[in-house]
Order: sequence, then structure tokens, then C-alpha cells
Amino acid sequence: ASGKPVIATHTHTMASYVTEGENALLVPEGDPDALKQALKRLLGDEELRARLGYNARVYAEAHLNAEKLGEKLAAFFKKLATH
Repeated sequence: ASGKPVIATHTHTMASYVTEGENALLVPEGDPDALKQALKRLLGDEELRARLGYNARVYAEAHLNAEKLGEKLAAFFKKLATH
């Protein structure tokens, strides 16, 4: 949401928020070499840093604002109440 480029671990949860090469770089869990390569890639590519940061900000504003998070939380509690 801060407009900064993101490197994240490729997990099921993260996959619902970030897309490789669009708004983040994803690395396998427990792979320090992959993290090192992703950091090198970001440090060496100003355009990539700017694009990832911008796209992350746009995504956060559209999907992670208080209204959207409130809707998700309400749906979660409604689902709990029906089970």
C-alpha cells in the first residue's frame, strides 16, 4: 500500500494478494538463493521497482481498503454463524 516494490514468499495466502511480476516478486519458501536473486533483480532495475510499487499501491487501494476488508470480515462472520 506504500507504493514500494514487494518480494514475498510464494504461498497460497500470498497468491491471493500478489501476482508475480505484476505487483510483486515471489520466491519459494525457505530459498535464500531465490531471495538473493530477487533482491539483485530489484536493485538492478529501477523501472521494475517503480512498476511493482505502483501496481501494489493500485491493488491495495482497490482491494485492501477499510470498506473491502469490512465486507470480507462480515462475510467471514456470516459464514461462521451458518455453520
